[in-house]
Amino acid sequence: MSGLFNSFRASARPVAFSAFGLFTSSAITRGVSSGAGARCTKFLVRNPSEIAPRECPTPLILLRAIGIVDDEGSQESSSWTTDWAAMFAERGYTAVEVDIEAGAVGGTAVERMKGMVSELAHQVRLLAIPFPPILISSSTSTLLTQSYISDHPASGIVLVAPPVDNASVASSSPDDRLPEFNYEPHFPILVVSPTELAGQLKANNRLVRDYVPKGVGRGGKGVSFEQVQDPTSDRTRMTVERWMDRCGF
Repeated sequence: MSGLFNSFRASARPVAFSAFGLFTSSAITRGVSSGAGARCTKFLVRNPSEIAPRECPTPLILLRAIGIVDDEGSQESSSWTTDWAAMFAERGYTAVEVDIEAGAVGGTAVERMKGMVSELAHQVRLLAIPFPPILISSSTSTLLTQSYISDHPASGIVLVAPPVDNASVASSSPDDRLPEFNYEPHFPILVVSPTELAGQLKANNRLVRDYVPKGVGRGGKGVSFEQVQDPTSDRTRMTVERWMDRCGF
């Protein structure tokens, strides 16, 4: 599997090794716009460590969506995706950090999201990976993950502290919101909730409310729910890793 990504190693210009894997002087980026001004502003591949206990064939995409929410102060930090990607690589996963930016303001929320999905799909195609990825995202970035899997394949998704519903996401116009998702969870889904959000998700989030009580099937198909203290800590990352092990990834 790691041989598929040899071409990225030369481009990444490694400058140091640490206990958290390979770090580079700059991320591998692609600024290709493929609709509604959306573009990829960060693209960094970490190959599995050569000393990892095993090599996992299903790649992970740690995704950030920038510009979904109007309030710039609400944008999530990239530090947790960097930390998680480095540790997942140490554990034998190919971990890819991807940031997709909405681009210039304009169009409806649906049109902007369509452009971001198109750009994400473009970046996934360029990876030329043999298996659909597992997408991991947090907060409002989970909206891009769920929009993507509505039309594109994924081996699984991890939604960390997602919005209770799409109507709860801040917008400059109450009439310009994404419609609620209606995809069926016929693949593994993990919803990770901080303690203070768990009650709202259980009562109002359709995945948690409607599907968690049904349990999961073979290979983890269905919706699993984990309640944690700190949703972006390494302890939570280990919770995600254990879930992937149970699913057989």
